[in-house]
Amino acid sequence: MNTASKKSVPIHTILIIAITILLLLSHSPSLAEYTKNTIDYQQIISTSITAFEKTFIHPKLRPINYLNLFTQRLRAHPDIKHTTIIQNSITVEFTDGYTLVILDPSLLENSHILSNQCDNQKTNPSANALLLNPFAWVYGTRQCRIIKRILSSNDISTIYVENEKVDLRFIENNLSSEIIYMNTHAGYWEINKSTRNNSVVIATGELWTNTTPSKYHFEYTNNLIVEGVVGKTSYIAFTPALIEQYYNESAFNESFIYMATCHALYDESMASVFLDKDARVYVSWTQDTVFWTNNLASIWTFRLLDLGLPIKNICDLIGSGGFYNWLFDSELAYSGDGEYTFS
Repeated sequence: MNTASKKSVPIHTILIIAITILLLLSHSPSLAEYTKNTIDYQQIISTSITAFEKTFIHPKLRPINYLNLFTQRLRAHPDIKHTTIIQNSITVEFTDGYTLVILDPSLLENSHILSNQCDNQKTNPSANALLLNPFAWVYGTRQCRIIKRILSSNDISTIYVENEKVDLRFIENNLSSEIIYMNTHAGYWEINKSTRNNSVVIATGELWTNTTPSKYHFEYTNNLIVEGVVGKTSYIAFTPALIEQYYNESAFNESFIYMATCHALYDESMASVFLDKDARVYVSWTQDTVFWTNNLASIWTFRLLDLGLPIKNICDLIGSGGFYNWLFDSELAYSGDGEYTFS
């Protein structure tokens, strides 16, 4: 009886096959990487906002708890792992670990498209004051023009920058000035829910795109920036860690810092990094502000500084600045030297 002989596979062939399998496995994307590459974060937020708006008869007629209702809708999405409301900011964490902050939910019904038809006006490059207006295309330039005239009457030269030109690189390299005024959006980010490590974040005029994490890899991986959503549009927002990283301990020597925006003095997280780097005083709103009150308060702050009134008295006089801010329990406040004024 003939028996077919069995050929043994050479050991070197087995080794080659095993190594090949290991190499293939080592180069295959993990589940987290695959998920991250397939989640369209901005699309999820945008479609959630659109669907949420359709539940109201009129976009202005919303229940008082509409933020909670909207957050519940977000939590129901299969790609969203966790959401947190801190004041009026909503931190959204996706299943792949990516996070973003919805900075201004009060603008849910507004879908803005960034206008490229804007001229960046600059004056003397050795200016003593920096006026930044990244949302000039929404809120206009009147307040900045009036502030510039007030500063000019005190022989203070200015640089004015608006819209998308107030980008991340500008923020990283150009904030050393005697007076810094920035009219923008801000919110409050839950960086780590387990440690309750939260901070104020402030929007630049630069759009957040799918390439932002790779373009600004260092800033992104070290929590110097976060995606901030305003309406249905995403912008790069910077955290206190960015100021800590890019400015030395005397960068803001005796500077007056005015963040004309919501929540930038909700706590001391942003103010403290400016003050630690030698700024004299930091001014902003403690909670929400409506844009017309924000603009008027900005103008009156500089007018009263021009008259020699200390900033502590100016904040007391302005207070909430108007009925809507009073409803928000928001006040213009300062951190640092309350005696500051124009000498």
